[in-house]
Amino acid sequence: MMSVSFSVVCYYGYLSYKRITSLIDEGESAFTRNLQRQLYKALVAQAVIPVLLMYFPVGAYLILPLFGVNIAPFSKLVTFVYAAYPAVDPLPLMFIIDNYRHAMADFFYCCTSNKNRVTASEEEISRGQTTI
Repeated sequence: MMSVSFSVVCYYGYLSYKRITSLIDEGESAFTRNLQRQLYKALVAQAVIPVLLMYFPVGAYLILPLFGVNIAPFSKLVTFVYAAYPAVDPLPLMFIIDNYRHAMADFFYCCTSNKNRVTASEEEISRGQTTI
């Protein structure tokens, strides 16, 4: 089952690679070429993440007992890495693609409390001498 899934990932990853590399050359503007490069990098990162977090650990977990290797200490790590995959998978898109990265930076910058604010003290308010 894992080999079929891995084969599908490799096959469509290769097809996407061929298509995106041709799109980079077809870009009419610098913005389009830059966006295609970012999408290519994101595709590569999103193809590597499941291999590292799912296929290798789970494959090793299933194959190592055939060679007499004790996998008991390895089982907790495999479970953790497998469970972390859904949380880690969208991260390359958010960090590699400029528009997402800038939107995240703007969001977190808006949530900080380091904004300039104009306030008046209670004495100025009670005397009617507020300044802005």
